[in-house]
Amino acid sequence: LRQWRKINRYSMGAFAELSGVSKAQVFELERIAAINPRLDTLMAISKATKTPIEQIVRLAALQRISAGRPT
Repeated sequence: LRQWRKINRYSMGAFAELSGVSKAQVFELERIAAINPRLDTLMAISKATKTPIEQIVRLAALQRISAGRPT
């Protein structure tokens, strides 16, 4: 998420506003603190980034695995 934001020149606050996800949630998602994000959060990110939901879910699962937590 952070990489997409930086490439597209969105601040954390601007992306939060674009996606409808709170700035705190964006922060947690980028810092791997939100290991189990809600589906509506993933859908909002999918819509804001114009990325298929399947890809967002796959990336969230990979993030969980990299954090050492089962999917």
